[in-house]
Amino acid sequence: MFSLGTIGLWIGVFTEKGKPDPDIDEIKWIFLVMTIIGTIFIYWCCIRLKKVEVDETGFHVSNYLKTINIPVGDLHDVSGSILMNPELVWLKFKRTTEFGNKIVFMSPQRMFGGFNQHPLVGQIKTLIQNKDQRSVQPKPEGDAETSAP
Repeated sequence: MFSLGTIGLWIGVFTEKGKPDPDIDEIKWIFLVMTIIGTIFIYWCCIRLKKVEVDETGFHVSNYLKTINIPVGDLHDVSGSILMNPELVWLKFKRTTEFGNKIVFMSPQRMFGGFNQHPLVGQIKTLIQNKDQRSVQPKPEGDAETSAP
């Protein structure tokens, strides 16, 4: 709605025909700057957020138009916000995905957060560590394939 008011100021909806108003000229610049700042703020807070679901195969990341699957092995690091509401979680990937090499999403709400990261951050870190440990474990000698002559 604010943007519509800004457009109205610029096309002259709020002035009398043929009568220039110096006050409106100043106000339209203020409205334009505030519209740009508001748009940037809304993008930073809302539009960049993704929807993330986790299962045993990896992360299902959606921007509500497209969903991609990212294996757990592609996850490099996870971090979370402190003293922010809503609490945000950042996933950083080893390779660039269709949504970039870092995504942000809102963690589920909890009652008394604040001075520490959301427990989901720790759970995802554990998931990464378990995946890394499984990938470096050597195969037991009895599992080697043998071929019959």
